[in-house]
Amino acid sequence: MRTRSPFLNHITEFMLTKQYSLRTVDTYLKWISSYINFHGKHHPASMDNNEVVE
Repeated sequence: MRTRSPFLNHITEFMLTKQYSLRTVDTYLKWISSYINFHGKHHPASMDNNEVVE
């Protein structure tokens, strides 16, 4: 489950260490990638409250 992104690789390794199932890891990676791409690959620290809503 290697990706081109070191960030996503780190998340994958962490989740596998915590014994998440492969399908769960895959689903999380897809959602995280979608979130990153939706926001134009901006770092969350550079976003304001209008872009990040709880």
